[in-house]
Amino acid sequence: MSSCICAGAALLSATLASLIQAGAAGSPISVYDQGIERIPDTRLSDLRAIERTYSMPECASLEEWEARAAWLRDHVRASTGLLPWPGQRPPVEAHVFDRYVGEGYSVEKVYFESRPGLFVTGNLYRPLDTQEPFPAVASPHGHWQLGRLHHDDLGSLPGRGIGLARRGMVAFLYDMMGYVDADQMEHRWSDARGNLWGVSVAGIQTFNSVRVLDFLSSLPDVDPDRLAVTGASGGGTQTFLLVAVDERPAAAAPVNMVSASFQGGCICENPPGLRVQTLNPEIVSTMAPKPLLLVSCTGDWTANTPEVEGPMVRSVYELYGEPSGVRWTQVDAAHNYNRESREDVYEFLNEALMGNSDPAAAVEAPFEAPPVEALRVFADPSEAPPRLTREELTESLIEEKARAFSEAYPESRRELERFVDTYGPALNHSLLVDVPSPEQIQVTELGDTEVPCGVARRLVIGRAGVGDAIPAVLLLPEVRRPGRPVLLVSDSGKSAFIGPRGIGDLASTLLAFGRPVLAIDPFLTGEAVPEPPIDRAAGIEFFATYNKTDAAERVQDIVTASVALVDLAGRPEPALVGLGDAGLWCLLAAWAYPHGPVACDLADFPLDDSAFLERLDIPLLRQAGDLRTALLARPGHGGLLVWNVHPSFEPWINRAFSASSAASELEVADSRPQDARLAAWLLR
Repeated sequence: MSSCICAGAALLSATLASLIQAGAAGSPISVYDQGIERIPDTRLSDLRAIERTYSMPECASLEEWEARAAWLRDHVRASTGLLPWPGQRPPVEAHVFDRYVGEGYSVEKVYFESRPGLFVTGNLYRPLDTQEPFPAVASPHGHWQLGRLHHDDLGSLPGRGIGLARRGMVAFLYDMMGYVDADQMEHRWSDARGNLWGVSVAGIQTFNSVRVLDFLSSLPDVDPDRLAVTGASGGGTQTFLLVAVDERPAAAAPVNMVSASFQGGCICENPPGLRVQTLNPEIVSTMAPKPLLLVSCTGDWTANTPEVEGPMVRSVYELYGEPSGVRWTQVDAAHNYNRESREDVYEFLNEALMGNSDPAAAVEAPFEAPPVEALRVFADPSEAPPRLTREELTESLIEEKARAFSEAYPESRRELERFVDTYGPALNHSLLVDVPSPEQIQVTELGDTEVPCGVARRLVIGRAGVGDAIPAVLLLPEVRRPGRPVLLVSDSGKSAFIGPRGIGDLASTLLAFGRPVLAIDPFLTGEAVPEPPIDRAAGIEFFATYNKTDAAERVQDIVTASVALVDLAGRPEPALVGLGDAGLWCLLAAWAYPHGPVACDLADFPLDDSAFLERLDIPLLRQAGDLRTALLARPGHGGLLVWNVHPSFEPWINRAFSASSAASELEVADSRPQDARLAAWLLR
């Protein structure tokens, strides 16, 4: 045990004995006793989902929007597994072969390796004239049964490629995973372990789309400054995900997808965390002020685009003084990318990429789709190169992310700043913690009880406009002395500190020494457990795409309570104590909000994926460096005391404090210190 912890322990032990004799142990203190009606926590009932109607947050100024847009771009990158951003990508080495010449166009088969073992497959449509360089259009497909080969009245993918090529544009129509030649894995799959690391089919497809832009930019007959992207349905989702993560497209036309009331029904459109704090119209608005066309129809969820989503997006373009930068059209048809929709896109891209505003140039002439054998890349499966299975690719991506993190972890102060700039945003977008202003904090007082050395005040803490409700007991000393207040958190709730025997030794000692103390029931612990218990995720498809997990909400509650305690106590940021798995929550909360000294039980938590899934299930957390990144916020903030440290974790703790030249601020104990010793550490 550290000598620092032992300092003053004898005095505190004597204080504890006198408190017990004075009656510190008494009847339990509950927030909702004496028939007090519970304040509902709407996080149990008001849950986000695919088919709910949302409004877009309004920004009062361009500066406010651009800050929001930067956040959105990073957020989509994080959700799709692309934060940190893979900026150093090798050149695309594409195989382009088997040229087929049609009327006014040519089409070739293409495949290339986007990353080791992962392949992009598709068809490259080119103009026959020689007016190089051409603009180029990346065109992902939606959930047509035949993918990029689909050809009927509701949507012809070959017709789209032909139409763009005939108008002087290079077009690359490529496979989504599990379709046509991209059959190395199925399309619809989800992997809980992958979600921790940002590995999902949505992320794989979005990275492939980034590599498609790399491919098109590398072609000698393409002008890399005139790139565009268009797709319908799931391809529309891929369109706005791409323009959010990659700023190269000069124009975009998502078709039959952008809606405030339906966000996309396939797993490929719902990576973890994506829409917890946003919605599709806001994501596509990151295109502003560049040209954007929203194509809608009367027969699906885009029926309200002229009255709802279009004006939503235009409000952002108006901040740039470019209200005409976004336009929308609507066809009277079912869900589609039909001839009328294609002609709307041709007219838009003609003007945006080629400066041709003649509507007659958008009229689609009759065409014949090329034979399927002219389009299939691997008609004979034996022709395909060796490719990774979904399981192999997931493992490869996780290993790559883990290796990159380990290599980047700082060894010095100089490296520390660079590391935090790289991995800090990823951790923020995993936790999605809202640090409320003092004005946002709502505290409901439910009565006081006199206790030795002070008063116990029953509270429910929340945030205005959110509907959260955190049961808490605030202990206010009779005689206040200088020093930080202390927030006490346990995975069993506040009863670990204020239980059946009354106020426990740790809280009593802190109170006796003049420190305000707040003990809380974080989300779904203690009195925050509903009766009967419920499963929040039941019946909600892609729950973690739209809602924070229980563990993430607990981290949020610690931050919310911390902000409240500053105001309630009239003191600086609180010291923080976490017992059991709450020690893990506290370490993450201390990253999000600048607490004072932190003492936390690391609960023998091993740094392996199964432990995270069972005890700290927060999507994208492993991608962001998890608790190891959070550690780097502690040096310089009053010290860190930890105990029950798993052998896999301890080296990272030492590295974190060594990098900051702050080893003296770290204390590691084998087991939980006795309350007197823990109080002595907090009262230093």
